[in-house]
Amino acid sequence: MYALCCKVKIFFYLVLICYHVGDLVFDLYTFVVLLRDHKFSGVSISESQEHTIQILFGLSCITGTICSFVMIATYAYYVDYHCYCMNNASYDLVNYSNGAAWFSLDHRCDKKCNRTFVKLELWISVLELLLKDGFQSGILFWVYNGSQSSAASNPGWMSIAFSVCSIIAHLKLCLCFLTKLCGCGAGEDCEDALKKAISCIFGFGGSAICLFLTAAAFVNEVN
Repeated sequence: MYALCCKVKIFFYLVLICYHVGDLVFDLYTFVVLLRDHKFSGVSISESQEHTIQILFGLSCITGTICSFVMIATYAYYVDYHCYCMNNASYDLVNYSNGAAWFSLDHRCDKKCNRTFVKLELWISVLELLLKDGFQSGILFWVYNGSQSSAASNPGWMSIAFSVCSIIAHLKLCLCFLTKLCGCGAGEDCEDALKKAISCIFGFGGSAICLFLTAAAFVNEVN
């Protein structure tokens, strides 16, 4: 059972690595289209909006690129760590009474978890929310709910995929902050519990709000 749990986690982190690679591609493509065609996710941008959107989205792309490389390295470490746990897990006898024995999983492999990566994942997730996914959700909501030209928008599949990636990003952040707040996973028993709790509550709330904004923009986009 423990080996199966490790395999599921390994698969999950491999999926997250693929997501970050794809997210980078969609971000760069959207930025090129913004500069070349003056459109954002299929919506023509007015001159009054263009400069602001270019700056905000450009900043989000720079931040997102840095964060993605860091998170890919972090998830690669988690994959390696869970492979180690899967191959080195054992069971210890903890009690024996009236002919019955109870066994519990040996959690010594938890001590092998590098807490630096655990903390890094939290702070990079906060940075992603503030300077990457938050900006992109705000821009999407702005152009699809506050622009008259959105009624004549013609988003292609790449634009729709960009919006889907934004929704997935906030779902990922919500899950990350929630699991860390609940102390799920190895290495989550780190210091600065109060600071961690405040960051997780703030991050989960912010991600949930941005998820709502992005979903509202996506509904207008596909309609």
